[in-house]
Amino acid sequence: MANSVAEHLTSGASQDLLHRVLEQLFRFREVVLVFAGALLVIIFRISSSNERHFTIGAQEVRTPAKILSQQGGSIPNGNATTPSDSQSVADSSEEEKSAEAYGSVEQRSGGPYVYKPLKKEQIRILVVHPYYNNSDDTAPDCSLQTVPYNKDRKEQYEALSYVWGGQPKTKEIHVRSKKQGTLVLKVTENLLSALRHLRYEDRDRRFWIDAICINQDDKQELNQQVPLMSRIYNEAENVCVWLGERDSTSERAMQLLPKIRDLENFEQIIDIDTSCEEWAALIQLMGREWFQRRWVVQEIALARRATIHCGPDEVSWANFSEAVALFQDGAAFVNAKFKAEKAFDHDPDFVGNVSEYPASRLVAATSRVVRKSENNDVVMKVRSLEYLVSTLTPFIATISADSVYAVLSLAHDAPGYSKVITPTTTIDTFVPTRNANQPGEIQEGSRQAVLASKVVNRMKKMAEPYPVNYDKPFTAIATDFLDFVFRTSHSLDMICRPWAPEKQADNLPSWILTLKEVTHVQRRKNKTMARRRADVLVGDPGESVYSASGRYPPVHKIVQKGNSKPTLLVTGFELDKIATKDDAANGGMVPETWFKLAGADSSFAERDETPPEQFWRTMVADRDGEGRSPPPWYALAFKHALLYFQDQIDAVDLARVSDRLNETLLKRFIRRMQSAIWGRRLARTAKHDFLALVPQKTMEGDVIYIIAGISVPVVLRRRKEGGYKFVGESYVHGMMDGEAFEIKKQDKKDWEEKIELY
Repeated sequence: MANSVAEHLTSGASQDLLHRVLEQLFRFREVVLVFAGALLVIIFRISSSNERHFTIGAQEVRTPAKILSQQGGSIPNGNATTPSDSQSVADSSEEEKSAEAYGSVEQRSGGPYVYKPLKKEQIRILVVHPYYNNSDDTAPDCSLQTVPYNKDRKEQYEALSYVWGGQPKTKEIHVRSKKQGTLVLKVTENLLSALRHLRYEDRDRRFWIDAICINQDDKQELNQQVPLMSRIYNEAENVCVWLGERDSTSERAMQLLPKIRDLENFEQIIDIDTSCEEWAALIQLMGREWFQRRWVVQEIALARRATIHCGPDEVSWANFSEAVALFQDGAAFVNAKFKAEKAFDHDPDFVGNVSEYPASRLVAATSRVVRKSENNDVVMKVRSLEYLVSTLTPFIATISADSVYAVLSLAHDAPGYSKVITPTTTIDTFVPTRNANQPGEIQEGSRQAVLASKVVNRMKKMAEPYPVNYDKPFTAIATDFLDFVFRTSHSLDMICRPWAPEKQADNLPSWILTLKEVTHVQRRKNKTMARRRADVLVGDPGESVYSASGRYPPVHKIVQKGNSKPTLLVTGFELDKIATKDDAANGGMVPETWFKLAGADSSFAERDETPPEQFWRTMVADRDGEGRSPPPWYALAFKHALLYFQDQIDAVDLARVSDRLNETLLKRFIRRMQSAIWGRRLARTAKHDFLALVPQKTMEGDVIYIIAGISVPVVLRRRKEGGYKFVGESYVHGMMDGEAFEIKKQDKKDWEEKIELY
């Protein structure tokens, strides 16, 4: 009986009948999948025919025989492929023609995938093949192609942006190899999840993925491929941002985004049409780890087009950016909503500082760092390397070196990475120094010859590609960066800004600040951003509002002696010493003892007296929130802020005062005061009795210096072994705009004092 059934099934007439039956059954999809699958298994096992494929409607169903024939395999039971096949082995697919392609999952060898070295103008592309069994649990079936990458050839691909640093590679994908069958490549769980969601059911999808397409264990390949990444992301058809799997809050957040973008009804949407739960969900989404990655700034800023994926949910980057920007502008209204909500404890500042969210910083950064054409080609890079490293501190790099390397491709002044200065620049280094008898010649050893030689050497150094070397210790990478910044910006302000990874603190000198000193941190509970320290006084690069050292150009030299920490040599003069320092304004609270140190009675507000000018100006570092001279009403605002809490004995809690207020001028003043004093100490100097805001770690006896090239006074501490330790920047009332030079004349200080910072 079984033999007769087999003979009947394998006859040509019966197969035609089967074809017609399958066409009719196509309407009943659930039934046909089971029925057709069973029939195909029987045909696979007993058919003497090499392959059959059926057209059901407009869709082709490939039988296992056809799949194997395309892969160069053979059918079980000894049935070999024949020249009469509709697609022979010789008629290979495009993937088979690549150097590393097309093995068979059925022929899986299970061995690990081994990278082959890339040549200079080559990259790898991961081809993710479609899945046929409709199961999301299967390991992605892929091919890894090595392709030429030069100006004459452009590959079609998408780039994937996701979180992978620091995660163990415990999962695997299958990589086809023509010679070895199917090999195994270890990946992180997050990448596996992304590939499962993003692969197509009916066609290949081509990706460039840094963790796969660059051999991360080959430092030489890393050094070669990292400079190409800006071009790779800019030339990708799309950048797929993978935030991770969907959860209950993410789905709600993704549904909120289109509501926010309704400009005509924006206030009504916040007040009536949305709930606090929805806004809390959006905050959770904006707090996902992807938004804190250092590399994402480059990946998004250079993208022609980008889409955000969270599980099966998707939104364009353009729409997401608009929604985030509107949330930032409407944060006060959203806060008022939470303040009225019992379920959220009537929290008046639930959303925190939205502008400091990593997602908000990313949206702002991507719109500021490059200029694009209508075709989304990058036509101009507008920010310096110093600016990028200084302002992108919320974005963390797993590898310390990437604190610098991850933003090189965005800088307009990084040689070898910008269109302004390229490593191919030709410089004539010949300086004639024979005899000065003939016109145009410079006498050897003369001042002109020395100056000309310095200029030529400086130009040569500027034309050299910025050094990328992952083998270097981070201390060397940091000093390379700072030396570059000092030379190109003609400023030493960078030593006042926190930027280096906190985990490197023990290896760095005092004049390289780590992110331990960062101004804002993320709350663990609800992912919002809260202030931890006062704002940096020197401001962002090119935007300093002070000029304590006048126009004197910086003089610097970085010295590395053996295995010791590097030393920075600078010039400047001592302004004064710290005689008295008071408690720090922790949490933005003003200690009552500050009033006495400032020469003021804490009850002056109650008596309706004007506060001492040097006191209220020091409390805002003599600037408003925009960096301008403070308006006269700041004195009145200072007095009114103190009136709210006269019953407080130890300190004035500015945060509680602010929470009682709606969005008013007084609230804006309090925010400015917090940004100036938070975590700093109030101090008096010994000789000139200056009132000053100094770092929390300042000690009595520390000295205040004016250093050429630094726009604010700095606090230094003498070392027993000689030289100084850098304590931090300071505000010294009346000494922020070059007035210190008059003091220098009175004290007969030498401007050329050499200072060694350790």
